[in-house]
Amino acid sequence: MGEDAAARFLKAQSHKILARNYRSGRNEIDIVSRDPHGVIVFTEVKTRTVHAVVGGYYAGAQRGKAARVRACAKTYLAKMRPRPKTWRFDIIEVLHDPDRPDDAPIVRHYPNSF
Repeated sequence: MGEDAAARFLKAQSHKILARNYRSGRNEIDIVSRDPHGVIVFTEVKTRTVHAVVGGYYAGAQRGKAARVRACAKTYLAKMRPRPKTWRFDIIEVLHDPDRPDDAPIVRHYPNSF
């Protein structure tokens, strides 16, 4: 649910989704996209309920997770021809509130997170 909401959000921001759940060894990137300016965006998606003790943004930005996403991105970039000039690492936090009648998730985007 969270990754689908994040992909819809990115598409609404004119991103082209290039890959979802891209894996390299044991590492994974939730969403790889190209923004309207041609920047490759590697996005970590964190889905939580609104009542979670630790927010998704904090969990996504931890040093170990960031290192694994970067390692996976390095593999992805090595396969791209031509290699893009710019790329960045974003986090999208998707909050689910079971008490909301419309059940629409709250999406927060944190560009250049790590």
